[in-house]
Amino acid sequence: MVFTVMISLQINHTSLACGPSPGVAGLQNLVVPIHQRPVQDLAFAVARFIQKGGSYVNYYMYHGGTNFGRSAGGPFITTSYDYDAPIDEYGLIRQPKYSHLRELHKAIKRCEHALVSSDPTVASLGALQQAHVFSSGTRACAAFLANYNAQSAARVTFNNRHYDLPPWSISILPDCRTDVFNTAKVRVQTSQVKMLPVNTKLFSWESYDEDLSSLAESSRITAPGLLEQLNITRDTRSAFGTREQRSCTFNGPVNLHAGTNKIALLSVTVGLPNVGRHYETWETGITGPVLLHGVDHGQKDLTWNKWSYKVGLIGEAMNLVSPNGVSSVDWVQESLATQSRSQLKWYKAYFNEPGGKEPLALDLESMGKGQVWINGQSIGRYWMTYAKGDCNSCSYSGTFRPVKCQLGCGQPTQRWYCFSVKDILITYFIMSLGKCYYLEPLNLCSLTDQCHVQSERIVYLALSFCIFTFGLWLCQYHCTLD
Repeated sequence: MVFTVMISLQINHTSLACGPSPGVAGLQNLVVPIHQRPVQDLAFAVARFIQKGGSYVNYYMYHGGTNFGRSAGGPFITTSYDYDAPIDEYGLIRQPKYSHLRELHKAIKRCEHALVSSDPTVASLGALQQAHVFSSGTRACAAFLANYNAQSAARVTFNNRHYDLPPWSISILPDCRTDVFNTAKVRVQTSQVKMLPVNTKLFSWESYDEDLSSLAESSRITAPGLLEQLNITRDTRSAFGTREQRSCTFNGPVNLHAGTNKIALLSVTVGLPNVGRHYETWETGITGPVLLHGVDHGQKDLTWNKWSYKVGLIGEAMNLVSPNGVSSVDWVQESLATQSRSQLKWYKAYFNEPGGKEPLALDLESMGKGQVWINGQSIGRYWMTYAKGDCNSCSYSGTFRPVKCQLGCGQPTQRWYCFSVKDILITYFIMSLGKCYYLEPLNLCSLTDQCHVQSERIVYLALSFCIFTFGLWLCQYHCTLD
């Protein structure tokens, strides 16, 4: 006889995959668009700081980067560490931000002697307009003419000359006469980075089923009650809810039969907390309660029963992510389109190394959730979620707030994953939260205006499919139904 009951779990700071239903609450609250700061406002902030006597500016970030492996932190942090920087994570110049800031720096440099020789004298040019003048007698003079009105332009008179100032802008006069730069006047066109497919041969996929039958025998910890995940294991892996609600409850049907039943909960980390008050004390993992509803028309609390714990996958221990460990198991050739619904499965493939020297990226839009390795090197975790927000308006003027200018609404929060040409063996381990994704074709893209002819160097691509990321935490409980 098979009994269908409901199971409910309390989860903290963790993504849970348990059975056919997604064990995630509030997923839509996690996805946010890209916050963009217009270069006009950024230049205005820098010029205002300098005109008030500032002498050192720190841009964060000026050159974007990529947090490979598990260095992205979290929770819910992408591998791209770009911040809409003037130079992006691929090392490409982002226009007009890069050139507009370069012209700002040149204008400030021309004011150098006056800036270091005197303190500014402030003069009113109108209700919301000011002049900051640096003068060391007859030797040097520099002026900053500011319009703080966020709505209207202004014409001001300074040294018997007229100057037109756009809203929320500052003009720089290195000789107190010539307007060489205005923060709101951008003279550079916007650059568009285009991802183009690279012609490279992808060899057939092979798979390996993760062995779950020996979970109890290989468990490292057995204890009554559910244990907090992070501090108990001190695992080097990362340890769901949302940023606002750090815990969630999963409810879903499970089928139990008369006799002994094994309940295994797969808990997957999505990055350790790295900011907030006393975040080292925040609990992670499945902290309970774990309840079975419908048993004898009632409820059974499994929270304080004996649970067995195992950290990580057998495939991880055998180093299947590396070409050095790939021969340690027997792989089965199959198509991803017809693959079986195994609970945990690894996939690998080889492909030819793309030619050229341009930056490369992996297109993971068709994927679910997991982690990718290239030649044994992790390029990080991924989670194909879509940004929700207001991307219809953006104004540079007025006090900056991150939500003023947003990009990417309705698009994946991160689709492209940067990797180095020398890291050409790829390994995937994927968690799809009860839903398998079709992964073919694999898209390798180059950020150039042309495609490259493939080289003959062979690359290893391995992928684990249908449930996973990393930092795996398997909890198993044996229950008996009469």
